[in-house]
Amino acid sequence: MKKMFAIVIALARGIFLFLLLVASFAYAMFQGGFVSWFLFYSFLFVMVTSIASLFFPLRSISIERKVNKDTFMAGEDMEVTVTVTRKKHLPYLYVTVRDVLPPAMMKEADQSQASAVSFFSFKQEQSFQYTCTSVNRGEYQFAEVEVRTGDIFGFVQKKQTLTVKSDVFVYPTIRPLQKWSIVASQSENEVAATEGIEEALVVSGVREYVPGDRLASIDWKVSARKDELMTKEFDSVKGEGYTVVLDTFCSHEMLFERVVEFVASVTDHYMKRKRPLGFEMINDPYSSLPTDRGMNHYRAIFKRLAKVKLQHQAMTAHLKRSSPNETFIVISAVLNMETIARLQPLFKPDDHVVFFFMKEDEEEQQHQVRSHLWQKGILHYVVSESLYDMADE
Repeated sequence: MKKMFAIVIALARGIFLFLLLVASFAYAMFQGGFVSWFLFYSFLFVMVTSIASLFFPLRSISIERKVNKDTFMAGEDMEVTVTVTRKKHLPYLYVTVRDVLPPAMMKEADQSQASAVSFFSFKQEQSFQYTCTSVNRGEYQFAEVEVRTGDIFGFVQKKQTLTVKSDVFVYPTIRPLQKWSIVASQSENEVAATEGIEEALVVSGVREYVPGDRLASIDWKVSARKDELMTKEFDSVKGEGYTVVLDTFCSHEMLFERVVEFVASVTDHYMKRKRPLGFEMINDPYSSLPTDRGMNHYRAIFKRLAKVKLQHQAMTAHLKRSSPNETFIVISAVLNMETIARLQPLFKPDDHVVFFFMKEDEEEQQHQVRSHLWQKGILHYVVSESLYDMADE
């Protein structure tokens, strides 16, 4: 029915255009003069181009899209160049090209910026650029480019959607670990994140304090029980590596982005040191990657971090241990009793597991939650909110 209606409309427009041509010819014949004949030839030109455009398919137009990079960091600008190539000279008075933005990007970018109009030209190749500013983390799949054309009065209109695929990954923001501050589980003092990750991961035991030992290595709980200073001893992990575990359950989008940024920062830290690292997500067991140190392996982790989305449905945590000496770095959003209950299967004293939380719950619950973890001997840290947004120096 719609197709029949479109045919009727096209015929009506053609008849109207023909009647205009006949009227302009009659006017030129009776009136004479430059103006009347100019009007007739103008209508004749429009009619000829309109009829000719019916016989030239838009398939003779090819589109190419180029993005200035394949991977971006969150907050960077994305520059896109669309090139239109005509295989033959077409009688179209104008061609409108619209690059169809991915649905996730349309929320933050203006679709009109990704469009351009080219009027009658003998150039076989034309291009236009547009910029998507401050793109957010995610995977963006460009799939289509829409081409429209017609005559100047709209009597003839044609549309063609061309498939032009481009995949772009926007990684989360990466901060040097020195820019992150954490609160240790045994004190309220802020310490560098590198200390928390590099040194406090694998604690093999304690010994008596020796002058020259770092104060940060003192185990204050054991020291209080023995009434003398005791220092933690750390194992050196030889080849077993680490596995960073992302807890995707979160109730706030902004807080979850902070969690992903911290995971990305930890991943980048180990990548630069060429140390083996594995990756898991608690709510998505099929996304796990075994421990490896190759660049392709780290790229795969960052791609997963670009695509990961928060989950509103909590799941009980389980880990895939590939080595008895493997160390897990579990990173979650909020330190509260609900999170502790969900992560309870991971609280095993004999396992090498360290927990990082991006935020503590209400103050009245802080002492109760931390006391619960201290009693179980669970090593945990809270990323300090006050120093989280430190400006890069």
